[in-house]
Amino acid sequence: MSHNESQIKDEFFQDVEKYPYKTVSHALQIILRTLIQNYGIDGETDQLVDMHKFGVYEPIAVKMQSIKTAFETTVLLLRIDDIVPYAKKASMLAE
Repeated sequence: MSHNESQIKDEFFQDVEKYPYKTVSHALQIILRTLIQNYGIDGETDQLVDMHKFGVYEPIAVKMQSIKTAFETTVLLLRIDDIVPYAKKASMLAE
């Protein structure tokens, strides 16, 4: 993506509209950092090892499910954040 295209997209989204995209981007970066940190470590010796030589393979289905779960969790948390303030207001009105 060229710099001009990026600038056009930044101008397109208003500040508030950027938050969900930034949040998802940040969440995916955390997942990638965690995978990189844990990749290639022998749990018994705490040494870095070549996973192919060590005989450990992770199917693509596992990675796909991890990413799907991350998105589902994010959506659930966003919904909870929307519901909780309304629940507090409802309980205050009931009193």
